Amino acid sequence: MTAYLEQFGTTTLPPALPESDAGTGGSTLQLTPLPWGGQFDGLGSGVAPMPGDKLTRKGRLIGLSTSNLDGLYKTYRLLRGTRAKLYRRNGDTTQHWCWARLIEVKAKWNYENIVHMDLDFEFQMLSPYWYSVTTHNSAGGVSPTGPADLATVLAESGSTLVHCSHSGNIDQPAVVFEITTTAFASMVVVNNTTTGYAFTYTNTINPGAVLAIDTGAMSVVNNGADDYASFTPPANHEEWMHMAPGDNVIVITIVGGGSFTISYHAAFA
Repeated sequence: MTAYLEQFGTTTLPPALPESDAGTGGSTLQLTPLPWGGQFDGLGSGVAPMPGDKLTRKGRLIGLSTSNLDGLYKTYRLLRGTRAKLYRRNGDTTQHWCWARLIEVKAKWNYENIVHMDLDFEFQMLSPYWYSVTTHNSAGGVSPTGPADLATVLAESGSTLVHCSHSGNIDQPAVVFEITTTAFASMVVVNNTTTGYAFTYTNTINPGAVLAIDTGAMSVVNNGADDYASFTPPANHEEWMHMAPGDNVIVITIVGGGSFTISYHAAFA
């Protein structure tokens, strides 16, 4: 996919003579040498994640005068070392973003640089993937259920099934689940039946309180207070959730009833 780096934070990168990295970046491997030779691949059949590579962007800065050029250049110099969203423009005109930090702005001055200057930007990509600009949201509710018997809960008694369409082309591990109750709730179970990621929260959620589970940040907050101790992550998975490209069938169970929202950005390689 052809793409070029277009914007850092609210600042547009020099549009003249743009040149950007368009490769895939590297891969983080989990290899262990075997005593009889060869390597054991700890990732199995899974896709190796990106390590967060350095990205470069070149462009020509053109001013109306020498003083105007100097002012434009100072704007970019002030961005050195800062962290912001880095945006890329794809060949199909869509825009994606990732968190990045501007490491360095390279430039050379000579007697010909009166109203133009060629700049080289070097960014450190912090996010594991690129994300859609728009946020995908799904919402629904669960009617009150009976006693919190986990076997019954996992059998989807008093549950709601929701289809989440992930328009990206790679698994998205960062999803935010927010549960709001109108009465006391005692358990929440989220089960992505498409990817096999399921987790459980077992503690009281007061009426009107919000339970926020952020699988990307790996945080669990009940009514503004951290409550990771009441959370059971998915078995046999290092991450808490994976939203696969395409349709994901997610079962939400709230013992006591309540409403929920699921929000995430589509993820792209």
